[in-house]
Amino acid sequence: MTTPTTTTLWARRVTDGVEPKNVIIAMLPRPGVLRYGWRGLGWALFAVLFAAVVPTLFIRRGVRKGTLEDRHVGHRQRRLTVFPFIVTPPPAGAGGFSLALVGVARGQPGP
Repeated sequence: MTTPTTTTLWARRVTDGVEPKNVIIAMLPRPGVLRYGWRGLGWALFAVLFAAVVPTLFIRRGVRKGTLEDRHVGHRQRRLTVFPFIVTPPPAGAGGFSLALVGVARGQPGP
């Protein structure tokens, strides 16, 4: 086993820094704030919850329980079980909750 060099440590930090959940968390609030101010920030953080936080918590739980080896989910069969859970929260959360929030789910017109 080789000792990590400064270059490999730096490369690992960059790779971990630009993984999808970090990009979503860092970039999604910006358009909301720039276009709609505080209200846009609230909606963007709501979207971040379902697009990045919930899937990340699911994967961390799997790693803690031992059903997943690591956060990269390298084993193909494990990926097939994790994928539906990662893909489902954004549309379900954003669609269902936002419809309920604006009153469409109760048959009332939106704002």
